[in-house]
Amino acid sequence: MDAALNAKKGTIDAKRIVAQFYKFSDAPVVPITLTSVKKFIYQWVAEHSGSSKSLDKVVRAIKVHCLCSRIPWLDDADAFALKTTVHQIKFSDVHEVSRRSPLKYSMLVRISEGFNPATRRHALLLVLFWTAYEGALRSDELLGGRSIGDVTWETSPLSFSLSLRRTKTHRKGPPQKVVYYYHDTPNNAYKYMRNYFSLNHLWEAKSSRLLFPSLYTTKVPTSVSAKWFSQQIKTAVAGIGFSPTTYSAHSFRAGLATDLFNTKAPLETVQWAGRWKSLCALEYYRDQVTRGQKVQHALDKIRKNFIKGGV
Repeated sequence: MDAALNAKKGTIDAKRIVAQFYKFSDAPVVPITLTSVKKFIYQWVAEHSGSSKSLDKVVRAIKVHCLCSRIPWLDDADAFALKTTVHQIKFSDVHEVSRRSPLKYSMLVRISEGFNPATRRHALLLVLFWTAYEGALRSDELLGGRSIGDVTWETSPLSFSLSLRRTKTHRKGPPQKVVYYYHDTPNNAYKYMRNYFSLNHLWEAKSSRLLFPSLYTTKVPTSVSAKWFSQQIKTAVAGIGFSPTTYSAHSFRAGLATDLFNTKAPLETVQWAGRWKSLCALEYYRDQVTRGQKVQHALDKIRKNFIKGGV
């Protein structure tokens, strides 16, 4: 089974989907038919209060299972019909899409004020938080078995880079490098990465050593888990008075994009910062109040230009 489909926090367990599909079918499961798959996805949507949010993942889980198990999948005509059905269900779904709240610079500064960088736990959290924010990193990019060798220090200009071998969108070619520059401010990723290296004596460590190992002792060293990281974010956000329910590791990515848009940075700058290749970067602008203000400001300009005879 494709590792990307395995269960993890915030995603659907593909094995559970397949198990439910087999259990649901009131007819022999093999061969897979358009009717059996359609009945199952209708049932899935009904059991999830009419939400079609995860429907693509559900269909993909069943399809990948068939391909890996050498079970014939739908022919082209039936596959197209299934795709049409999924689109129709999505079109009828009026549920609000749940998006993570942005963890912005101002919030990170307040959180950092409550941390002591001289302690191992806080040094780890500071470098994780600021590296995730300044690099607009997804949790797997930050935590996915990252090693000391992934960090390269430069002296001209003062900076370090983090190599991302394979990511959600970068599937081939040389590693992507996210560069973090020195800045003479109290809070920045460069400062906290240097502090983390010094505190943990990593300057002479083997390149294969885990960069962010779990704070818990295990027989085999493992990286900090996404679940643990998410919980630390929620705790930190709650500590400065925000409801933690809408914050997760993805909030750093949304936070940087929102801050950049609010500084009137060009769209291409935001795309470069988050390695977005399409206009989906706009979806990460999560400041609804400022969005409305910007639209109103633009409308005011149109009205004033019209009155002046400029349009």
